[in-house]
Amino acid sequence: LEIAHWFRNVAGVPKVRLEATGIRDQVIATVAAALEPDLFSEVVVHEGMPSLNFLLEAPVTFENAPDLFCLDLLKDFDLDRLAAMAAPTKVTVERYVEVPKKKAE
Repeated sequence: LEIAHWFRNVAGVPKVRLEATGIRDQVIATVAAALEPDLFSEVVVHEGMPSLNFLLEAPVTFENAPDLFCLDLLKDFDLDRLAAMAAPTKVTVERYVEVPKKKAE
């Protein structure tokens, strides 16, 4: 958030656009926009996930994304709720990561 404030001041613009790639950066960017919705004009996510439920469906291991395994994050603050909290910032996912196909046994 401090870097976004710094950039906004240096650039002399009222809001900054934030781009994120991957599920970890998606959550960080969306939470940042929810915390300070008037700082960002838009959040654009590349290779994101539609819901934190993706962590269970994929499955994503704790070792690969420990920062996403926060107690009750999915229950209380799924990505759609965080995006709503970020209003008026527009949060857009341009491309979703696919859930890997399970191998037939």
